[in-house]
Amino acid sequence: MLYIVGTPIGNLGDITYRAIDILKLVDVIFAEDTRIARKLLSHYGIVKKLISCNAITEYKRIDLLLSYLSSGSNVAFVSDAGTPCLSDPGSLLVDAAFKNGYKICPIPGISSFNTVISVNPFRDKVIVFEGFLSNKGIKRLKRIEELYHRGDAFILLESSHRILKLLSEISLVDLNANVLVGREMTKLYEEYKVGKPLELKKYFEEHNKDKGEFTILVSRKSKN
Repeated sequence: MLYIVGTPIGNLGDITYRAIDILKLVDVIFAEDTRIARKLLSHYGIVKKLISCNAITEYKRIDLLLSYLSSGSNVAFVSDAGTPCLSDPGSLLVDAAFKNGYKICPIPGISSFNTVISVNPFRDKVIVFEGFLSNKGIKRLKRIEELYHRGDAFILLESSHRILKLLSEISLVDLNANVLVGREMTKLYEEYKVGKPLELKKYFEEHNKDKGEFTILVSRKSKN
């Protein structure tokens, strides 16, 4: 059996009881980053064999995964944080397991997506998860325009290096776009701010809070 296990995005206490039970049960864990996985396992007193499996090496791990599954082993995959296959590796392993007739079991958990929409004040019925945009300026702006003019809310992920640039780019598409920003979600200094793109850019600049990891929800709806 291949288990796809959701893990915390910051606060280690957000893992589910079921996820802990599965991580204790399996014979081996494929992990996007074994150092991060080892920290999580150590926190809960779990000792397991870990195999590195990131976006670059995932395709190289398929044969090894199938070897474990064919021998009857139970295998788990965990990404660095949150839900695998959602802006994270895992899809190639899942595809290989499906194609070769092995059972797959998702162990639901937290993600940046369900965390930020739980505090979305805009009451959107349809929300598109885009994740990280291209690093190339023209492609980034074009994609933001495409997403915005579809009319549905959408979620972006961004690093501290480009959050101010991203808010400026959103303002180029619509100065009056409604934006929710989650910074360092579930962590010690987590923060949520709602406003127009340039208002938020000014806030993060002036308060020196353009650090950490950001999840951005953009909506055409108002709060009223």
